Amino acid sequence: MRNAVANLVLAALAALLCGFGASAWFTDKREQEFAQWQAYEEVLDTPRDRVRNAIEGIRKDGVHVAPDGRTMVDEADEKRLEKAIAARGVDEVPVRVIVWQETNMGGSYLQTEEQLERALADDEPGVLVIWEGPESGDVMLTGGRDGYPFQFNTSDFVGDPTTALLAGIDQLTVTWHDDDSEFDYWGGTGGGIAAGVMIALGVLLGIGLFFWLVRTLTGGLLKLPGGWR
Repeated sequence: MRNAVANLVLAALAALLCGFGASAWFTDKREQEFAQWQAYEEVLDTPRDRVRNAIEGIRKDGVHVAPDGRTMVDEADEKRLEKAIAARGVDEVPVRVIVWQETNMGGSYLQTEEQLERALADDEPGVLVIWEGPESGDVMLTGGRDGYPFQFNTSDFVGDPTTALLAGIDQLTVTWHDDDSEFDYWGGTGGGIAAGVMIALGVLLGIGLFFWLVRTLTGGLLKLPGGWR
């Protein structure tokens, strides 16, 4: 019986060592892959000329019309949009507009909107309207705050771009969500206590099963002192 127990212990130790080796190899491989992905993300996060020019334009006067967007909004209409944005009251959400044609080959590929969002994350919370054509583009929040822009979305991107944009700017409102800092994962103090109790019960159950398994395999050799069995 003791030989059987010794063999069982040796097998468990061998399995444990193999597990540690496999875990170390897997961890090292994952760290290498993560480092490669971080390097790749840094490249994607870097705005190219198309995005940099748009950011510079909207920070200057609220409107940026790219060269490929001139067929949709000319210089005179751009001035009209700038005046409409400047005329918004201090109690109204700031609005900025980008007009360009949709493309995945403009240097930033599929990361254009992500780059814009990150670049404007520290700005005053507001709305960025990206017009790319009929029912094409986006209405997104900037400034790192969550919410939902009402009264204007891509389904309104129809007809003359300047007319539609002026109407959208005039009626655009935003409902902001509560600050994320108020979010409680456990749902308050009571939820945290209940979760703690459940976790503790799970740990105790695991310990009990472990000792039961050891005592079963060793034929009761591991017994607690005194009257405990």
